Amino acid sequence: MSKTFKLKIRDYNIMEGGFLIETEIKHSSIPGAGRGRFFAHDCLVGKIIRIQDMDTDLNIYKNVADIVCENKDLVLNFAHSRCKDSDIDSTHVYVNKIPFYTNHSSTNNISFRIRTGKKLTYTTRDVKAGEEMLQNYEEYTPVPWYENYLYSIDKISLRELGIKYNMLEAESEPARQ
Repeated sequence: MSKTFKLKIRDYNIMEGGFLIETEIKHSSIPGAGRGRFFAHDCLVGKIIRIQDMDTDLNIYKNVADIVCENKDLVLNFAHSRCKDSDIDSTHVYVNKIPFYTNHSSTNNISFRIRTGKKLTYTTRDVKAGEEMLQNYEEYTPVPWYENYLYSIDKISLRELGIKYNMLEAESEPARQ
């Protein structure tokens, strides 16, 4: 069941990049993952931590011609489709203009929803200061033209990477009796 957000932007103190909370970018706690973004303070479940305007805060790609002109590293590491919890139906691909630097976990502590032209990032559970922000890449929708392009250069989307990691995690969990 989807939560309803009544969003009054004027009620928020929005920092650079649309963040509503203080964060820190440093080396990820996940081996080989590069940089990660960390909570500077405790946050309760359901707290909106970032608000982005879909038209001004994200680059939007509608087809392969748009993607191939972009920085390949940016597209391969940061491009995503719409989140499953959206009020839009789109086959576009998006890249945050100000990188988020979040990594994947099936036990994510943040998630996204798109409502009335805004991409909202919120906490999925209570978090403590110093925790790395982790999203579940599997929460993105498939975009066939984009995933086919990635296959043509022997790569996969973040969504597919999330599916693979989630399957590996499930296989490595001890059997429950």
